[in-house]
Amino acid sequence: MGKSAHGLRKSRAMAIAETGATAHQIAAWTGHESLTEVQRYSKAADRRRILSGAEPEQNLETAPTQNGNRTARG
Repeated sequence: MGKSAHGLRKSRAMAIAETGATAHQIAAWTGHESLTEVQRYSKAADRRRILSGAEPEQNLETAPTQNGNRTARG
């Protein structure tokens, strides 16, 4: 209870954006006709990924080197 149609749509749009969907994919799921609002969800999800360190280049596996330091493997 206490959930509005707009709130549910926004929650779904954010969840889709956080999976890395494009603005067009989000709009297809949510029924938005304008990409302006959808792009807000994408930008917010991108900011969250960057701030949480979930960027691909930051999640590389690491392996110890000869001197004991760790280096990224790509």
